[in-house]
Amino acid sequence: MPPLKFKYRFILPADREEVFEVELDEHSLDPVEPVTEALPEWTRLEFHQCPNCPLNPDEHPHCPLSVRLVKLVTKFEDIVSHEMLRVEAETPARTVVKEASAQEGVSSLMGLIMATSGCPRTALFKPMARFHLPMANGAETMYRASSMYLLSQYFVYESGGEPDMKLEGLKLFYEELQKLNSAMADRIRAAISQDAAVNALVILVFFALRFSFEVEDQLAAMRPLFDSYFSQES
Repeated sequence: MPPLKFKYRFILPADREEVFEVELDEHSLDPVEPVTEALPEWTRLEFHQCPNCPLNPDEHPHCPLSVRLVKLVTKFEDIVSHEMLRVEAETPARTVVKEASAQEGVSSLMGLIMATSGCPRTALFKPMARFHLPMANGAETMYRASSMYLLSQYFVYESGGEPDMKLEGLKLFYEELQKLNSAMADRIRAAISQDAAVNALVILVFFALRFSFEVEDQLAAMRPLFDSYFSQES
């Protein structure tokens, strides 16, 4: 089967253009592109290693997420987060075009890369990566993450397990993701001269914090959308 292909094209001032392609195995959702042999020092697992990282440097000398971020961090090291550019994101289902800040565009691509990088702390996002929605806002991401997790719990139930209908596992996942995001921000901050990649990650840090502490409020705000499910009328 051919790989799933995603392409981000960033059109910057002065006719500069940066293109990033992500190709994933259709079944495993692992990257098809081989890892480059020349990796910078900041990709080593022990360089600002996440406090909750389950990997051993003897078996994994390089952080799998950092390895997949090398090209993105390198290409945007001279771009500040608020610089406006044109983003064209192609997915297997659609193309999204938006005038956006570097921060927003890079954050969207980074989310896709993080979910499929091979990092065990971000693997739960793989189903969202399969149905990637470029430049989704906070409410859209909340809806998609909650829906994804509840669907996973349906499959747990179908397999004879006990489903988590209170989303406790999802909240715990985001708490662990917050630790990863903070450590990755420190890692990347040490590697670049400007702030686009770091601030793109800060968006994910902020969302992780908000989800952990406001999930009930956020979902309660969405409840009116489902009023028809509680109607007594036929």
